[in-house]
Amino acid sequence: MSSHTLKPLCYYQSDRRDEILSTIALEFGDHFEKLTIIQKREALAVMGLTTFAESLSEAQVMFHCSVMFSCVPRNFYLLAEQLTPDGRLALSIALAQSLRTYS
Repeated sequence: MSSHTLKPLCYYQSDRRDEILSTIALEFGDHFEKLTIIQKREALAVMGLTTFAESLSEAQVMFHCSVMFSCVPRNFYLLAEQLTPDGRLALSIALAQSLRTYS
């Protein structure tokens, strides 16, 4: 198993898990809960592309060039753009965990 395998939130110590969840709650509030599974998948893909792009907006451009549309509300990305790299990682973990829960 790769050391880069995404671990579920329950794997992390409770204080780290609480920190991740509180980051998401504080930054995104109801926005996160209102996203559909498809929207969460797109958001997670864009967040992943920030590894290769210099910014979240550049990652959006890279993703949209291949998909040609966006189903994620614009305000979600505007909020995500303001996150630190650690905040984006926390958001990615929460998105991936919620997708794992529903799939």
